[in-house]
Amino acid sequence: MIIDDPDLVSRSDDAFLLRFLRARKFDYTRSFNLLQNYYMMRVKNANIFKDFTPSSLKHVHQLNLQGFLPYRDPEGRSIFVFRGGMWDPSLCSADDLFRANVICLEKQIDDPLTQINGVVAILDMKMLGFHHIRHFSPSHALKIVSQQVLKRLKENLHTWIQYENFAFHIPPDILPAEFDGLLGPFSNKEFIEALAQDEEIFIKAKCTDTYHKSLKKV
Repeated sequence: MIIDDPDLVSRSDDAFLLRFLRARKFDYTRSFNLLQNYYMMRVKNANIFKDFTPSSLKHVHQLNLQGFLPYRDPEGRSIFVFRGGMWDPSLCSADDLFRANVICLEKQIDDPLTQINGVVAILDMKMLGFHHIRHFSPSHALKIVSQQVLKRLKENLHTWIQYENFAFHIPPDILPAEFDGLLGPFSNKEFIEALAQDEEIFIKAKCTDTYHKSLKKV
């Protein structure tokens, strides 16, 4: 199907294509439509995917605001943490902050268990103030996270903004101390180091993958 669409320049390795096949229960037609929509989304949101590599966003990830926890919840879902309330707008732009979230999600969605079980997102906004609101709102951040990358997993995306409520869903022994857990302070170091190993994959996607049909319409 990919070969039959001359406008589509896509990754064709099994690991990548399985993202879309699993999301549509291996219905080839629906999976291919999802793949086309994914590339249309990348073209139409070129500002998000410009210089979309781990090294380009390293300055954001070093702020320790987002990342996936090392353990999964009891249902096997990956746990994404975004500490938006800790963001200092003087250290990185709102656009780069969102892009740093998206690239984390792009990395994690390559994992087969994440494709099958989905994602839990914890949005820590308790320190959010007016100096943040001028740059973005929580609903904007959630829109970027869920619609741009997790559209194909949206049925399995569970989000908590008030973390007092999710203690019933996520055991404390797999949560950082910031969320009354037992893991110690939140750190994205391990995940970001794994993300950095995929630098060449993101460079190749930036240089080659596109959808010319979208470019003709934009």
